[in-house]
Amino acid sequence: MKTFKFLILAALILQLLACNELRYRKNNTSMTEIEVLTDSIQVLTEKNKILRNDYDKLKSEAALLKKKDEIYNEDFLSFIINFSENEVFQKDRIIFPITIEEAFIGFNDTTYIITSEKWDTQKYKFHPEGFNIYDNEEIELRKSNYRVLRWFGIESCGDLRFYFKGKNGKWFLYKISHNG
Repeated sequence: MKTFKFLILAALILQLLACNELRYRKNNTSMTEIEVLTDSIQVLTEKNKILRNDYDKLKSEAALLKKKDEIYNEDFLSFIINFSENEVFQKDRIIFPITIEEAFIGFNDTTYIITSEKWDTQKYKFHPEGFNIYDNEEIELRKSNYRVLRWFGIESCGDLRFYFKGKNGKWFLYKISHNG
């Protein structure tokens, strides 16, 4: 009987040890799975950061391309020759009503607002070789969506400026300034 009790006790001890071993393996497997998942999350987080940076770069590049498109217009010299020679084209390329500012020494400054009906297409004939062409209202050269055609001389009674801006790839006259 002692042997039988000893065998039963030994069997119980072995069973307990086996259960503990299974629990240890389960816990160990769970820890390994958690470590693998944690590593996977870290890798995915890093990949997400890289993708976010790539997305931000592409978004910036797209914005630059859009901006480049916004300041791309037809060739200004070709435009101004056609503007000067073609009355229909000229009226089509003016943003009406247009402001004409005049300032002469010894006289009061005057501002006129001209509608398309009152516009005299014969009055403004441009000959580009007599004009200086600038790309902004400050009369400095830089890439922009603006051009200023300037005539300075005795024939024009001083400083005559024609202000153009690009819109949808085309140039439009939007203001005239005459200072004498």
